Amino acid sequence: MKYRLPFYLVALALVCHAPAQNVWEKRIAPGLLYRQEVRPDVPLVINAIRFSAGSPALKLAVCKSKDRVFDSTPDQGRETVTSMIRRENALAGMNGDFFQVPYTGDPLGTLVRSGELISTPIYPRAAFGWGGGAFQIAIPAWKGTLGINGADPVPFDGLNETVGADKIDVEAPICGVYSAAAPNTTVYAKVSDGSFSPGGNLSLTVTSIAADITGGTIPGDEVVLVASGSRAPVLAGLKAGDKIVANLGVDGFDWSKIANVVGGGPVLVKDGAIAIDWKEESFRDSFANKRYPRSAAGITGSGDLWFVTVDGRQPHTYGATLAELADIMHHLGCVQAMNFDGGGSAELAIAAGPLNRPSDGSERPIAEAFVVEPAQALEPAPKADHTLSIQHPSHVNSGDSFNLSVVQAGRKVPNREVLWMSWGAGWVDQGGTLHGFDSGTVQVAAFVRGVRVETTVTVGTGKGEGGMTKGTSDN
Repeated sequence: MKYRLPFYLVALALVCHAPAQNVWEKRIAPGLLYRQEVRPDVPLVINAIRFSAGSPALKLAVCKSKDRVFDSTPDQGRETVTSMIRRENALAGMNGDFFQVPYTGDPLGTLVRSGELISTPIYPRAAFGWGGGAFQIAIPAWKGTLGINGADPVPFDGLNETVGADKIDVEAPICGVYSAAAPNTTVYAKVSDGSFSPGGNLSLTVTSIAADITGGTIPGDEVVLVASGSRAPVLAGLKAGDKIVANLGVDGFDWSKIANVVGGGPVLVKDGAIAIDWKEESFRDSFANKRYPRSAAGITGSGDLWFVTVDGRQPHTYGATLAELADIMHHLGCVQAMNFDGGGSAELAIAAGPLNRPSDGSERPIAEAFVVEPAQALEPAPKADHTLSIQHPSHVNSGDSFNLSVVQAGRKVPNREVLWMSWGAGWVDQGGTLHGFDSGTVQVAAFVRGVRVETTVTVGTGKGEGGMTKGTSDN
């Protein structure tokens, strides 16, 4: 399959072999380096991209799943990382924050996209912010208030979230659809001034009021305010034409510098030293000290960024504790670093597919992602006129390995130009070695010269035979 990506994708590779680990580095684009590290003694597989923040050709952005918080599909507003990368014409991406259970597109923490506040924090947990060349990790705090017809402000609980009992929430058009506990007072209003900027004021004019509305679609030109249970009387006396000023108070970041924020937690590295504050950020001991698939982001001393996933719950990689993840980030040169959602959500990907192996066995739809985009729109990729194939055995035995290669016109493509992906009953490392696990099949994909080519290899017992599979260069 052909992807609309620059042809310089995967132009450089460095292979290092040490007694305790293997490391491969392959350039995705100028200023964007992919790194895989294998530690067989643990065992552990680490996938990472290094983003050179000073590169004029790239920019870091937030992608909100489906451009909504909630929708009426089974995924309830969630989307996979590769879908978001493709939709934004991005080069690479990583999952972001934890999200509400039952799974919806509502992040647990703060989310700000290009100056628009989309989600407010539930817990005092770390968030990663950036804008104008500045990068910062902080712990934001929510202090939103409503001023009704000039009266003293009263606190409200959050923005774009399910309205539970005894809560006041504001639902913006990006919320999509909302749900609320009854009894409640529901107020519809238009924005007369201001915007959904963190720390800013939003002036609203009431258009109508209703009782015990348990959900619906947010009109594109209105805001819905819901006060439930014991807090319903706060909005009950309003009528059309009344005025409300919503202050979207969020402390923790300098909003004159920070335009994008993705929540997560906890902090892993602070001021150059490992400093894990999982207790202070309301995480459990089992979450901190058991090995899980993980994801993290960090800032180096030179100002570059690392986005890292650690695979887990698989035969070849067990996952990491928070202490082990912090050590990985510190080893990569991060002077500030924090954790993000893990488990089946942990994913590092390009448009052609995941570079790591999500522990669910397939991509999990999530609430939002970091994406690295070209600073300018890419030219449409010219249609290639070559056919690529993967040279492989028809099957391998469980526990055995086999060196794969990509062939074009009878000649091997250098491994430095190939990004390997795999799922199922085996795994392919970035050296191109296929490792067989349990009996079954392993699906193998190679992304090379703008083309993704795929094949399937059987894992079991018996004699392996060489084989070829072909992939076309067009859709």
